[in-house]
Amino acid sequence: FASLVAGSMIASGFVIPMLVIGALMGRIYGVVLCGIFDYFGWDTQVIDPGVMAMLGGVGFFAGVSRLTTCLAVIMLEVTADLPHLLPIMCSVMVAKVAADFFVHPLYHALLQVKCIPFLDVTTGVRKLSCFRASDVMSVPVVTVHEHATVGSLIQKLKDTRHNCFPVLKMETEEFCGTISRHGIELILSQPHSVLAASDLNSKSN
Repeated sequence: FASLVAGSMIASGFVIPMLVIGALMGRIYGVVLCGIFDYFGWDTQVIDPGVMAMLGGVGFFAGVSRLTTCLAVIMLEVTADLPHLLPIMCSVMVAKVAADFFVHPLYHALLQVKCIPFLDVTTGVRKLSCFRASDVMSVPVVTVHEHATVGSLIQKLKDTRHNCFPVLKMETEEFCGTISRHGIELILSQPHSVLAASDLNSKSN
């Protein structure tokens, strides 16, 4: 079911199907290997199809998802068998290296299917410490005072498209913080029972 609905909007898990498919492949390999050993008269006790199924499930899961250390730890907790830790790690690493050589991970492919942009590891802007605030600010700077009128706030929102405004003190013009456009809109949307005369005059103008 998960293989049929992969990439669609239907909720489906990939963990159990990947483990089952890998376990089936590993079990088949173990049974075939036991048959070959039995045909030549060799000792078949050194081959355990159950262990082959576990390693097949781990390897298939690692090849599809590219999980390494956490997958090995999860399988070790599921099986509670410490002697199988080294085979599990070898299966995970071989599967990851082989899968990386042929194709990218499943979840990377799902990003392409859903047309989600894949972000680069490095940013486009470097040496941010060499830039000043004036390099990204518009001139003249549009400021808001601590005790601004409703009309002045509405006018600033109409005249500019800035997303944030510096807040200055009324007397000293000292910088005391910033307020976002959304914050101003939220304040203006609140019902005010009392407005100053200056606010009413500004709104009527």
